[in-house]
Amino acid sequence: MDSLSFNEFFQGQSLNFLLRAIRVALEEDGLELTSRAVFPAGHRSKIALIAKQDAILAGLSLVPIVMAEAQRFELAAKNPAISRISPDPSARSVPLVRPEPGERSAQSGPIASNQEPDWPAWPDWSWQPVATEGAAVKNGDRLAIIEGSTRLLLKAERIMLNFITHMSGVATLTARYVQALEGSGVRLLDTRKTLPGLRAAEKYAVQVGGGCNHRFSLEDMLMLKDNHIDAAGSISKAVGLLRAAYAPCPPIEVECRNQAEVLEAVAAGADRIMLDNMEPEAIGEAMSVIPRSIETEVSGGVNLENIAALVRGPWVNGSGQSASGSERGVSCSGQALRRPPDFISVGRITHSAPQVDFSIRFLK
Repeated sequence: MDSLSFNEFFQGQSLNFLLRAIRVALEEDGLELTSRAVFPAGHRSKIALIAKQDAILAGLSLVPIVMAEAQRFELAAKNPAISRISPDPSARSVPLVRPEPGERSAQSGPIASNQEPDWPAWPDWSWQPVATEGAAVKNGDRLAIIEGSTRLLLKAERIMLNFITHMSGVATLTARYVQALEGSGVRLLDTRKTLPGLRAAEKYAVQVGGGCNHRFSLEDMLMLKDNHIDAAGSISKAVGLLRAAYAPCPPIEVECRNQAEVLEAVAAGADRIMLDNMEPEAIGEAMSVIPRSIETEVSGGVNLENIAALVRGPWVNGSGQSASGSERGVSCSGQALRRPPDFISVGRITHSAPQVDFSIRFLK
């Protein structure tokens, strides 16, 4: 899918998942007893979010959401009638209205009698972004300024950092893989290997880093993996059962482990064929028999060291003739690839992305 802005991406179910994750994080932390004892209720401070390493920035737009939810949490501690965590975010009938940078109030409009506001009516804070989402920030860059209740800032700071540093880590690693694919025509996909509850946040960060999203859930595409195929008895049988079960039938992707399975998937009319854990030579052989009408995806054991060999392989040059041995780099049983694969999927851009080093500094 094409890259979307934060507000475009986080709508409906994706927004609900994000809000649940933030609210659970606030509940895990509990009350900020230290700040309550040290600072009076009216004490105010100004803080800056600072980059301590070069990175791709993702998740900065979470700042007003975390601040508003933290204030909701604090208000709930004073007023039991306000729920700390909405039990069913998907049941909201009032659209979320996010505070604009520098804005000090944000009401979501008329509230049903059985609902609390989506945002506290008078936020005790304001914020000003300095960097932009998706920017390549440098060590020492100031990313945002936030001003408000000291108690509230100290309640929210770690949760903001946890989300933003993780999402920026995903975006930064994704960008490295995208750079490794530059010029190949192959698109980078993520996977479902995401942290429970954080899939929407991580897939958004993949887009910020220049990658593309594979399916969000099991409902988005029919995918026959090795266990499905082994249990069903064959690729042909499993594809036939899927087409008989759904009308219209969603796209079907088939995971293939060898050339025989590739040929069977082609004959069965798969919409996309995944070449799973294949060596470059085997990928070349598979690509030579897959028609252009079927999408192709390389997957399994992909890292920055082997990604070029897995997707570049022995191409056909612009004249339609196979490239020379020196150009090909990887032998493919004397056969040149008719085309590069359409996609390469990499689980480690989400499950193994290191957090980047950002910090919060008190300015006054």
